[in-house]
Amino acid sequence: MSTYAARHPDPERGMGWKVLAVVAGLLVPFVMVVGLWLAVSANHARDDARQAAASAKASSSEPSKTTPVSGVVGAGAVATPSFAGLAPANADALATAHAAASATLPAAPAGPVARVRLDMSHSTISIAPGIRYDAWTFNGSAPGPVIHVRVGQTVRVTLHNAAPMPHSVDFHAAQVAPNVAFADVQPGQSRTFSFVAKVPGVFMYHCGTSPTFVHIANGMYGAIVVEPRGLPKVDRQYVLVSSERYRDKPGLGAPAGLDARARGTAAAALRAVADALLRRHERPADRSVSPSYPRIVAHRGGGSLAPENTLRAIRHGELLGLLHQLAHAAADPV
Repeated sequence: MSTYAARHPDPERGMGWKVLAVVAGLLVPFVMVVGLWLAVSANHARDDARQAAASAKASSSEPSKTTPVSGVVGAGAVATPSFAGLAPANADALATAHAAASATLPAAPAGPVARVRLDMSHSTISIAPGIRYDAWTFNGSAPGPVIHVRVGQTVRVTLHNAAPMPHSVDFHAAQVAPNVAFADVQPGQSRTFSFVAKVPGVFMYHCGTSPTFVHIANGMYGAIVVEPRGLPKVDRQYVLVSSERYRDKPGLGAPAGLDARARGTAAAALRAVADALLRRHERPADRSVSPSYPRIVAHRGGGSLAPENTLRAIRHGELLGLLHQLAHAAADPV
C-alpha cells in the first residue's frame, strides 16, 4: 500500500496574497478619487470655454473706439491712430535746409581697447520735417551712435544717466553676465563695464530697463559693428539702422510721445509686412531678397535723413559695404 506525505501550506505564498489584497484595497479608492477629480475638472473647463466664447462674441460686436492703422491687426491687438503723411506746409523747405545724417561707418579705434561713452538723456528730436518727438536717447540721438570695433578688441563702455529715470544698455554683441553689466543706472549716476568682442557681425544695442519695449520704442537703440578679421577692402561702408515710431499725436505743434498701446498692433503688422515682403521680393531662382525696404520703418528719420539723401556720394563702379540693423521695438530685440 502506497503512502504519501501530507502537504503543508506555504506561509510565504499566503503572505504574498495578503500583501496583494492590501495594495489592491488601497489602489481602488485612489483610482476612484482621481477619476472623480478628472470629471470635475473637465466640467469646469467646459464651462470656462463657454464663458470665454460668449465674452469674445460680445466684445467683437462692440465698435472700435480708435482709428485703425493700415495693415493687419492680430488677435489681442489694439488699433491705434495713424499720423502717416501728416506734414507742415513748409516740409519740403525744412527737408532741404536740414543737414543729412551721415550713414558712413565710423572707423574702428586703434589698439586693443575700444572706449565707448554713452550719455542717456531725454531730448526732443526731429523725426521728419516739422515733426518733433520727445525721445529717450543715447548721446542725444535716436537711434544712438553707430559703434565700430574689431574682433578681439576689449570694448570698455561708460554709461552716464542724465535722464530723470533709470536707464541701462544691453549689447547683443557682448557675452557677459547681463544682471551685472546691464543693470540699471540711476539718474545722475555712471557705470563702466567691459566685454571682449568675440563674434563678428552687426548687432543691436538697446536700453534693457523694464519695460524694454517702451525704452526701445522711445529711441534707446543703436547698432554695434564687430568687424571680422580679413574683411575684404571696400570703397565705402554705410550703416542703416531701421525702426519705427508709435506716436500718440502728430507732433506738428507739441512734440509727440509714445503710444504704448501700439505694441500688439505693431507686432502683428510687422509679421504681416515681413511675410508680404518675402512673398513679393523673393526670387524662385536664387531666393535672394530685393534691396527694396519697407516704408514703415525709419532710417534715422525721414526727408533729408532718408537713405536716398544720405548716400548721394556714391560713384559709379565703387565697391560698397552696406550694413543694416533692424531694431524693431514691437518684437523681442535680436
